Amino acid sequence: ATMSFDNKPVSEVISELNNAFKVEIITGDDRNLSSYTLNADFEDMNLASILEIMGKSLNVDYEIEGDVITLKKKN
Repeated sequence: ATMSFDNKPVSEVISELNNAFKVEIITGDDRNLSSYTLNADFEDMNLASILEIMGKSLNVDYEIEGDVITLKKKN
């Protein structure tokens, strides 16, 4: 799968990442977050780097518990 996103809704990006990395990324309580769009190229990147970039782009923090990664809006 190409990991390049051109103004894709975050929900779609998350779905691709979940499939690619066999994890479960969720947006916690923030319903708005999944409707944001993302421009990014994650080709050949590991999940940690991708989460860092998503965090900066979307102004979110993330928490990892086992295979579940929760994205949360920064306060």
